[in-house]
Amino acid sequence: MAQWQWYQNPKTNQWYRTRADDWLLSNRIGQDGGRGYQVQLQDWVKEYFKQRPARKAIDVGANMGITAIEYAHIFQSVLAFEPIADVYNQLQMVIERNGIYNVCTYPIALSDKKGTAQMSYRPNNSFASAINERGGETITTGTLDSYQFQSVDFIKIDVEGLETAVINGSWNTIVQQRPLIQFEYKKKLAQRYGYDIDTSICERLRSIDYHIEDKKGLPYWKSKQLDLFAIPV
Repeated sequence: MAQWQWYQNPKTNQWYRTRADDWLLSNRIGQDGGRGYQVQLQDWVKEYFKQRPARKAIDVGANMGITAIEYAHIFQSVLAFEPIADVYNQLQMVIERNGIYNVCTYPIALSDKKGTAQMSYRPNNSFASAINERGGETITTGTLDSYQFQSVDFIKIDVEGLETAVINGSWNTIVQQRPLIQFEYKKKLAQRYGYDIDTSICERLRSIDYHIEDKKGLPYWKSKQLDLFAIPV
């Protein structure tokens, strides 16, 4: 089995952990002209916060830190949640190697309840890891609301279909602090867990005066993007 190894992006000089047998991870690091993974979304977030307070960001499903180390240059602090022990270790190594001091890590899967769950983890496809009753990895779950974090200005959620559960467990934080929210919008993955993401996230957030659009400005019902922004209005 291939081992984790270091990779330095030649355009940004950021260090990452990757694996030769994880094609998806290796290729995503080098997307967007070599700048990094999902940099167009990160650029959108950066532009949004140019004229707004950028205090605390919550990175839910942080993997080995691809987005957390970028958010660290936008926000005063970043709280990164990653439940898989192996990947969590890589996350800590990436933060240390890049000399970043404003990211705190939590080996927790944010959800709608506190407890434990089973997760399927394939080291050669870590992006596809998901909660699964037949999974072989026991993880700890918790809610964002239970931490009672203050000054939360941004929440990013990428949890392979369980975005609704994260929203449910973060609802008090969202209502009280009204952060910008970026969430993965994959209807079929959400349906696997019994969620209609249009109803459980989009319509619910709209009911408290959020506007949902993609990085191109299209409303969610017209979008073909896999990530959307919920913008407080």
